[in-house]
Amino acid sequence: MSLLTGAVVLLAMACVANLLLLVAVLRRLREHQERLDAVRPIGDTDETELAPGQQIGGFTATTTSGDEVDQQSAVAGTTYVGFFSPTCPPCHEQLPLFLERLPQDARTLAVVLDDGDSPQERAEMVTRLKARTPVVIARPGDEIVQAFGVSAYPAMFVLDGDGVVQAGGHTVASLPRLQAV
Repeated sequence: MSLLTGAVVLLAMACVANLLLLVAVLRRLREHQERLDAVRPIGDTDETELAPGQQIGGFTATTTSGDEVDQQSAVAGTTYVGFFSPTCPPCHEQLPLFLERLPQDARTLAVVLDDGDSPQERAEMVTRLKARTPVVIARPGDEIVQAFGVSAYPAMFVLDGDGVVQAGGHTVASLPRLQAV
């Protein structure tokens, strides 16, 4: 009889442990969902991003080197702009392609999202980008993010000298001037 009692107690403890684990997993999923919602609000689609022919909005931002950039100074000629998030796997895939395929004499600007997570990954991403282009660190909802209507990452744009989007997309292949030759 004590063997049966021991088995029931052991089974009850396993059930309680399983329940506690389930609660922890659900809590963690809720936290991740909140983080995702901060980067891309529910219901938003890529349609909120600027399409070819649209003008970028006004913004003022400071680069990691302390220089001020705004919509006028950022587009004094054809300019390539890339938005990247350190917590986004596709961003890590597209970043090397973006840097590799930029024309050497191109005007560029990179924006790295600071969503409060992954400070080490963000620092590594900024370091890689700074070697090639000015970098702005922005939070979701900052002027520069809103000026381009970015709601999903990565986002890349080719602008003309008037700040009009010539091409845009989420992959380097979506930018005609950066496609592999």
